[in-house]
Amino acid sequence: MTKEKRDGPGFRRGPRQLAAAVLSGLMVFPPGSIPLAWAADEASVDGISVAGDQVQIKLSAESQFTSRVTAVPPRLIVDITGVSYKAPTKSFAAKGKFLKGVRASQFKPSPELVSRVVLISAR
Repeated sequence: MTKEKRDGPGFRRGPRQLAAAVLSGLMVFPPGSIPLAWAADEASVDGISVAGDQVQIKLSAESQFTSRVTAVPPRLIVDITGVSYKAPTKSFAAKGKFLKGVRASQFKPSPELVSRVVLISAR
C-alpha cells in the first residue's frame, strides 16, 4: 500500500496542483483590485469557456470573487459576489490533465447575489 503525499493538514498534492494550473487561466481579475458593481448595474455571468485545464468566466461587469480548495472531493470553488448567473449552460466537460469538469449556477439569490463556479479535479 502506498502513502499519499500530503503538503499540509487536510490537503493532498492533487488539489493544490489543480488550483495552481487553473487559477492562472481563471483569475482574470486579482481579488480585491476591482470594486463591486453598483446595484443599478447588476453584473452577470454571461458565459463560461472551458478548454483543457483553462476556464474563462465571461462577466458583464467588474466583480469580486473568493476562492477555496477542498481536499475531499478535490475541487476549486469560486464564489463571485454581486453577480447573477445568466449563462445558458450550467455543466461543462473538460479534458485537461488536471480538470475533469466545471459546474456553475446561482448559489445565493439573496440577500446578496452569489454565483458559484466549481472546478472538478481529474485526480
